[in-house]
Amino acid sequence: GDWQFWRDRLVAPSDIAGGGAPHPALLAVPGRWTSQRVDGVPLAAEGIGTYHLRVLLPKDAPPLAMRHNQRFVAWDVLVNGERSIHAGKVGTDEESTNSAGQKAIVIG
Repeated sequence: GDWQFWRDRLVAPSDIAGGGAPHPALLAVPGRWTSQRVDGVPLAAEGIGTYHLRVLLPKDAPPLAMRHNQRFVAWDVLVNGERSIHAGKVGTDEESTNSAGQKAIVIG
């Protein structure tokens, strides 16, 4: 489906929930970053961004799982604003980012 996306910025969950985040683009997920465009401009092979998806479930819903199999990409997944799973260290530039080549799965 389409996920909200902010190109070239790391947006805090509190800014998204509180309405302080800038207007997002929409990106198709799953999909390759390099096959996507934001405002008509292709995404470069390297960069930063924030994806956001709001999932509403009934109280008796079964647990959900998420699989992420991108390698050599630093990422954090937050659930209800709390870090749930991650790989490497996400940063805003090359010096503050440490990518890790691993696969991960989380159930929450």
